[in-house]
Amino acid sequence: IILFDGGLCLNLRDIRSAPLAVRNLLSLGAIVSFIGGTLCGRYLAEVSWPVSLVYGALMIVTGPTVILPLIQSLHLSRRVHTVLLWEGILIDAVGAIAAVITFEAIMEGSGFLHMGGGLARALVCGPALGVAAGWILALIVRYCRRRRFIDQEFEQLLALGAALLIYAASETVFSNSGLAAVIVAGLTTSHILGPAAEELRRAKGRISRFLVSILFMLLASDFPIGSLRTLWPGGFLAVLA
Repeated sequence: IILFDGGLCLNLRDIRSAPLAVRNLLSLGAIVSFIGGTLCGRYLAEVSWPVSLVYGALMIVTGPTVILPLIQSLHLSRRVHTVLLWEGILIDAVGAIAAVITFEAIMEGSGFLHMGGGLARALVCGPALGVAAGWILALIVRYCRRRRFIDQEFEQLLALGAALLIYAASETVFSNSGLAAVIVAGLTTSHILGPAAEELRRAKGRISRFLVSILFMLLASDFPIGSLRTLWPGGFLAVLA
């Protein structure tokens, strides 16, 4: 839901101001984060290579839950705002998919070739399904508005249900592709509706802010504080690095 809302906030016209920066952050930046996180896990935290690889994959993510509130509070140039917005949203799918596929590859004993192939397929199949689903959702919303079949409140529920359906359908068709699908679906819906997507964007933003506020509390409440003792000092050095 949070990533679908992030996709709604993206604008294809804005990306023209910094296409190379976004591309490099999503490709070279992800590789640097993965290698750096893996090496920190292995040599600073002194955990095994398999654990270090999963840690490195997780460190790819910056995440819209952190980036979006920051750029909304800061007065940034349009180009910097665009780069941070696109990277923060898209890298979430890249990093999450990479972490899951890395973990599965380690558990199954397959190699880096399998990991790379799985990541590539997820990042191709997911967006392809997202374009089709976002196009259909935009047409439904536009048709219902024209016929006045639904009010704004029901339209918000329609978008919420669509985000969940798109994720589930994409995961059913191809494993680990759901996150990329919902981001691209939100982007496609926003692009087709144009200015008419603003009300939908505001409503989804309120839902996302609520979900983000409880997400971090749930994560913190589920964390055994005593386990921090086993990470001293190497684990803290790895996080600092």
